[in-house]
Amino acid sequence: MELWQKIEKGLSLINEIFEKTNEDNYKVLMPEITNIIIGQDYEQVFSETQEDFFKKGLEYAIKKHLGDYRDNGLPYAVHPVSTAYLLATWNRPLYLVVSGLLHDVPEHQGIDELNNINSRFKEKVSEIIDSVSIF
Repeated sequence: MELWQKIEKGLSLINEIFEKTNEDNYKVLMPEITNIIIGQDYEQVFSETQEDFFKKGLEYAIKKHLGDYRDNGLPYAVHPVSTAYLLATWNRPLYLVVSGLLHDVPEHQGIDELNNINSRFKEKVSEIIDSVSIF
């Protein structure tokens, strides 16, 4: 399968998951999304600790965007999850994938969220988010 086909399929699956699952049902969302993003064919192999780091970022992003919806009616979290999926598909390092999950949190929640991200995640993650965010 060509890369563009893989990307289209993955993005479609992400949308389907959010369409069929209430956004605050983490028991369903978390494993399905993790399986799509972490379960891909990567050049690098993620350890259990790295997978936990991803899950921590995923849960944080979903929780911080609860109640926010896109114009098409899907939960806003579809956007950061799709961003993370693209970064993972392009074999970017895990800290960039997690940055993709969290990139809109400070813009939606306020600048103080950047400090929360810095304390909960790695400084590298908060630096990347700061560099792409508009406050």
